[in-house]
Amino acid sequence: MKKTILAGSICFVAAGIFVQLFQEEAREVSFAASAENSAALIKAPYMWEIKAKEKGKTLESFLLHEYGYQPGDKWEKNKLHAFLKELDKLVYEPAKNPGLTENGEVVEGSPGKRLNKEETKKALLQMDFDEKVLEIAVEEIPPLLKPEDLKGITDKNLGSFTTYFNGGDAGRSENINLSAESLHYHIVPSGEEFSFNDAVGERTEDRGYQPAKEIVNQQFVWGIGGGICQTSSTLFNAVDQAGLAVTERHTHSKDIGYVSPGRDATVSWGGPDFRFKNSNEDPI
Repeated sequence: MKKTILAGSICFVAAGIFVQLFQEEAREVSFAASAENSAALIKAPYMWEIKAKEKGKTLESFLLHEYGYQPGDKWEKNKLHAFLKELDKLVYEPAKNPGLTENGEVVEGSPGKRLNKEETKKALLQMDFDEKVLEIAVEEIPPLLKPEDLKGITDKNLGSFTTYFNGGDAGRSENINLSAESLHYHIVPSGEEFSFNDAVGERTEDRGYQPAKEIVNQQFVWGIGGGICQTSSTLFNAVDQAGLAVTERHTHSKDIGYVSPGRDATVSWGGPDFRFKNSNEDPI
């Protein structure tokens, strides 16, 4: 059986430390009508469909009445918040901090973006019923670190851990490789919390993840991205050796073979996550 090594380590560096891992229903509007000395109250929900755009590009269409809004009416605060949250999901991109190559060279970071809620809310509340387009406002999210924060780095091992897997299992091996690459030289600024799911991202076929066995309710089943829990478990043990504070961890519903019982860290997109906080003064 071909064996491949998956190793994780956390290192202290001259300019800091870094983690290294290898391998409502529609509201009703009322108006009065009269006929033959009698008044009838007519109620009817108005449909209002708009397109949300960013810099002229259509992102998605929305039915505003489904969020409890009618023209000339007040928008309930919680429903307005829900609508803005949906808009933010369409535009949000996290900032990318500068990183390091295997040769220690600094790689520039890049800003992210998020919804400018106040400006977008202002534009939304000023819309007339005959308007069908909402041009949403976004704002930049700067990286938390600057390239100079990482210059002059030399390694010093804080903690490391190694697990083994069958390299002949192509799908599982590829999933481990992709998830590990997402973490390679991933920088966590001082005082910030690391999230495995945020760092690795959603495991989809479009991103190269393969079908492989995973554990669900004490049973082995096939799923896209099976095997990445070995990556998260290896990282957990390295983090634990480094003495960093683990803020979220979940174990599998049955024992696994690559770590001792109770020493695993299961993860799932939209579900369990592995998180730890960098309480050091320097980036990791």
